[in-house]
Amino acid sequence: MTHNHQLDEEKDKLIKIKTIFENIPIAIHYWKKKEDDFVFWGYNGANNELAGGILEDSIGKKASSIHKNEPHLIEHLNRCFEEKEEKKRLIRYKFENSDKTKYLQANYKFIPPDLVVITTLDITKQKHFEKKLKDLNKILEKKVHNRTKELEDSEQRFRALAEQALIGMIIVQNGEIIFFNEKYAEIMEYDESEIEQWNMNELIQTIHQEDRDKVLQFTEKRQKGINDIPNRYEARVNTKSGESKWVEVFAKSINYDHKPADFVSLADITERKEIEQNLEEHQEELNALIDDLEDKVEERTAKLKESEKKYRSLFNNAVEGLAFHKMVYDLNYNPIDYVITDVNPSFERLMNNKKKYIIDRRASEVYGMDPPPLLNVYAKVAETGQSKSLEYYFLPRNKYFRISAFSFKKGTFITLFDDITHEKLAEIKLRASKKKFKKAYNQANFYKDLFAHDMNNILQNINSASELVQIFHKHKNKEKKFNECIDIMREQVKRGAKLINNVQKISKIEESKPEVNKIDLCEILNQSIDMLNSSYKDKDIKLNIERFREEIYVHANNLLEDVFDNLLINAVKHGGKKSIKIDISIDKITEKERDFVRMEFIDDGKGIKDDQKKKIFKKGYNSGLPKSGMGLGLYLVKKIIKSFDGKISVENRVKGDYTKGTKFILLLPLK
Repeated sequence: MTHNHQLDEEKDKLIKIKTIFENIPIAIHYWKKKEDDFVFWGYNGANNELAGGILEDSIGKKASSIHKNEPHLIEHLNRCFEEKEEKKRLIRYKFENSDKTKYLQANYKFIPPDLVVITTLDITKQKHFEKKLKDLNKILEKKVHNRTKELEDSEQRFRALAEQALIGMIIVQNGEIIFFNEKYAEIMEYDESEIEQWNMNELIQTIHQEDRDKVLQFTEKRQKGINDIPNRYEARVNTKSGESKWVEVFAKSINYDHKPADFVSLADITERKEIEQNLEEHQEELNALIDDLEDKVEERTAKLKESEKKYRSLFNNAVEGLAFHKMVYDLNYNPIDYVITDVNPSFERLMNNKKKYIIDRRASEVYGMDPPPLLNVYAKVAETGQSKSLEYYFLPRNKYFRISAFSFKKGTFITLFDDITHEKLAEIKLRASKKKFKKAYNQANFYKDLFAHDMNNILQNINSASELVQIFHKHKNKEKKFNECIDIMREQVKRGAKLINNVQKISKIEESKPEVNKIDLCEILNQSIDMLNSSYKDKDIKLNIERFREEIYVHANNLLEDVFDNLLINAVKHGGKKSIKIDISIDKITEKERDFVRMEFIDDGKGIKDDQKKKIFKKGYNSGLPKSGMGLGLYLVKKIIKSFDGKISVENRVKGDYTKGTKFILLLPLK
């Protein structure tokens, strides 16, 4: 009974163990060593569920058969059996009749004398989660990397912006200077190391004494939030050299590092002030009204050594327009356009463009110009990194801009610009005023000298002749001399009348371009020839005219007769012989796709020296002859011909020998 009782207890114990083994939630199976192989000896329900309910057919089969395609699993069994030690393995396994691969955590344990028990945990979900976590981590790392690069690029962009600023900048917080740029130091003429040591009192002392109370009052009100003060005004500063400069101040309260601070920008307008003073003087002289000059901002590069937040603050508060661009190239890497990637509020104000309508759009679309403005200039800046400063008339907005372009990254560029339209218009008016004043001054001096010289000669001749008349009048045998003096007086009166007439004609031509019409050239020329013959009856004048038979009409007016009169009279006066020969040729030519009449007036007189040929058409030319005056004849001729859009020149009648006579050549536009 005792022996049977013990067997029953062992049997019950075995049943309990088997029951526990069958119902334990951990997958368990075991192998039995048989000769050189292992036999699948048993498994529990959890293991069968893990395998998809296929293990029943595997009982009694050899490992070499079940795992013929997984020799590493047989290797794990052999190692555990031979080394008699517990082994842990991570297994990637695909069960038979299943299309799913599972990740298993297997624990191999040797059970004497010949069993290897394997407990298996399904960690597939855990591995999948780990993979998703790893992928997510990669995505996050990439986002962090990209964001870091964006911040670095952004900081680099705004650093470059501050370094290229056109104005001086300074930020004051809690009574300390926390930032200033190189342009500020340049305006003040101090080294940066000296400014870094300043306290508030030293900073205040740089404000001109006469402007100090005003500036401090504005600063105090701004800090208290009182808005009845301008944020832009003019003041003077004291430089290191002791000289004062005029600056335009732009001041604003900003939030820097979550604390209030004063942002101040300075633009050196000393030169502008001097221009305004000069302009006012010319306005008084000419009684003209010219608008005040706009800002004149010096273009220089500067350094900025603060964070992206500070640069963004400067970007948004800058007085100048700022824009970031990216070049657009064709397949051959030729620049064809550029894209606007960012702009500041001043850009919107100056260009009258809303940011939301222009960002990420091509400049040719925004400005309605193809190619867009300054494409080649900006392409060179973006390619070489070399800065470029220029003044430019921007046709789409009808404005003048002072522009500075620079690049911090190849293929991109930044523009800083300010509206200088009022300044440019004032400069243009000033230049025109100076030109008009100079012209009027020169004319006044010329006419003064003309009348002082020529009229004085004429009056002197008349006076001398009148004295002789009184003497000869008393002597009957001096009647011939008496009449000669009368002729001299008449001739001088005619000379004076002609002088006044020429001055009137020149003045009229210089004031406005005379009206031109269709004129019969031959009719005018015949009138001048008749005048010459009647005026010089005592001269033997031989005139020869070569012309084509067609009627000739030119683009001119009645002043053409003065041209012919002057040229013919000059030929007679300077002929120097009793017999005077004058040849006139007339022909048609085409020059620069325009039809002209070419006329040549050729005489056999004394000629004109080569070094005098360029001077004879100038106002006030004097030939050096005893009876010569200030000289208006040929000057008037050139003025008249030029008013017709014609040309006049002079050559030797015989090439290389001026003593053989002169050839005047006229080109008159055909009607």
